[in-house]
Amino acid sequence: MFDLDLKVSGLDQLQQNLQQFSQEIQDKALNTMLVEGAKVIAVEMKVQAPRAHDIGPRKKNDKHIADSIVIKVEPKPIGSAAEVYVGPSKNVSSKARWQEFGVTAHAIVAKLTRRMIRMGIAAKKVLASSDQVFGTHVEHPGEQPRPFIRPALDAAGKDAVEAMKQSLIKSIANAAKRANRKAKT
Repeated sequence: MFDLDLKVSGLDQLQQNLQQFSQEIQDKALNTMLVEGAKVIAVEMKVQAPRAHDIGPRKKNDKHIADSIVIKVEPKPIGSAAEVYVGPSKNVSSKARWQEFGVTAHAIVAKLTRRMIRMGIAAKKVLASSDQVFGTHVEHPGEQPRPFIRPALDAAGKDAVEAMKQSLIKSIANAAKRANRKAKT
């Protein structure tokens, strides 16, 4: 949906401590740190994500946006040491985009599909819901934005940074313990 680069200051000492270990340990600690911060933001995003606009029974694969918040670690980040995605899953991303940014008023026009032309159907497709037929042309009124992604980041950002800091401290401590055990043997 949109990218956000987060820069945290005041972690210079932690970064220097982490650089004493191998690149593998650094990468693992960095990914763990980002996931811990993402978990905090994901919880807030689930709270703020809309749930109330249901119309009748849901399809089996149709889920609430709040139930589809995911955290994914980018295996091969481009342009940074590590990347983590937190937000709506792919199956609800278009719905989430409409919620976050809104939709302008627009016309929805039913058209003949290629399949309909091949089958020889001359009439246009009809737009309908489960209980009403709208015809071949509908004026969609649009929808106001109801953001939940950015407000979740604003609300949980400081807590996420604290969770990342604590995770990094724990990773450094664990790596130091492992290094000490190796040195003793």
